[in-house]
Amino acid sequence: MALNGEIVSIDRLTKPDKKRMYSLMDAHFDGMEWHRFKKDLSEKDTALLMRNPDNNQIEGFSTAMIIDVVLDGTEIRTVFSGDTIINQKYWGEKTLGILWLQYVFDVRKKSEGKRVFWFLISMGYKTYRLMRLFFKNYWPRYNASTPDFEKKLINHLGQLKFSANFDPTRGVISFQGTREKLRCGVAEVDSSKLSDKDIAFFVNRNPGWNKGDELVCVAEISKENLRPRIARTFSLELKSTF
Repeated sequence: MALNGEIVSIDRLTKPDKKRMYSLMDAHFDGMEWHRFKKDLSEKDTALLMRNPDNNQIEGFSTAMIIDVVLDGTEIRTVFSGDTIINQKYWGEKTLGILWLQYVFDVRKKSEGKRVFWFLISMGYKTYRLMRLFFKNYWPRYNASTPDFEKKLINHLGQLKFSANFDPTRGVISFQGTREKLRCGVAEVDSSKLSDKDIAFFVNRNPGWNKGDELVCVAEISKENLRPRIARTFSLELKSTF
């Protein structure tokens, strides 16, 4: 079943919407707490929703916020991805990917010449591999050293958003106290998966992933950095947004 996609501001979400979003997170993460979910949601600007066309129920979503910084005299606009989840029965459905691409390239179009980056934190390898899915260059990665500018950007964003919980020597966020972590079976890593160099790199850089640690990642959002096959796969008409 194809799901319907919708991009809305956070203040347009209804209470039933928020409850459904929380239930999806709770089904995939241990340690979820409603008050923390609400606080995190209130900090975001935008929600990207996937709805069942039969009953309008949310079956997947992502949240995002814009964070502007100046680094080495350069104005940078970042799109920070917050909570993102899809009901397992719809894994492989492409609606959320289409929505996300439309959203981030619309942000880029409206950014008045600023460089625009995706700011992603990855608790599981499935999230980390989204970088490879969409972009040619993403950081950090196994087959290239992170350039100085992107390394500075990772450290700047990590410290700005997560302060003392961010370790710049590892590029990893380790939250203090009880935090949510992936439930068993959601993104398990066994020896067969470690043959994938991206997964092996992710586990090596973020060995505490199964305890809830998150790896800070960035990728520049640009036509030149977008993998050509993504536009073909999703049959997107992106020219108007570049």
